[in-house]
Amino acid sequence: MKWIDATTLKNWASSRDCQENLPFVIQRLVRATSTDISNIAFPSGNSIIYSGWDGILEVIKGNEYIPEGLSVWEIGTNENIKKKANDDYQKRKENTLGIDAKETTFIFVTPRIWPTKDSWAKEKKAEYFWKDVRVYDARILEEWIEQAPVVGAWLAQYLKICPVGVISLEDW
Repeated sequence: MKWIDATTLKNWASSRDCQENLPFVIQRLVRATSTDISNIAFPSGNSIIYSGWDGILEVIKGNEYIPEGLSVWEIGTNENIKKKANDDYQKRKENTLGIDAKETTFIFVTPRIWPTKDSWAKEKKAEYFWKDVRVYDARILEEWIEQAPVVGAWLAQYLKICPVGVISLEDW
């Protein structure tokens, strides 16, 4: 059963709750779709106010959504997606916080729909600063959540949009 779609994520994007909890959703998606995690950190809740990467992930074997090796993540809920992506990209390019960019994938995540995300990522990849550059918008997140139904059910319950009587596996 699919309760979370791109529109749901887009509507959630303007809330402070999304800013605080989207990193936790990403962490849950990673844990639900990877078994080879060597390092994971996606600060959420009140921890989002501190400087540093929004997410750091290292896996031995990647998959469709998780690049093999080290990846660093920036998450933005702003309406002006391109400006936020450019600002985060430039800030991290100027200071990688000790990360070897040539060996690391940079991922920008937005819960909004970004129709030009592929051209932005292609433009940044052409700089050859990072090993790879990816963008996950609401449509990609919808697909990823579909691959992790437990996360989708949990998020639907959290957002209070699942049908009456449905309970998550955690609550059961």
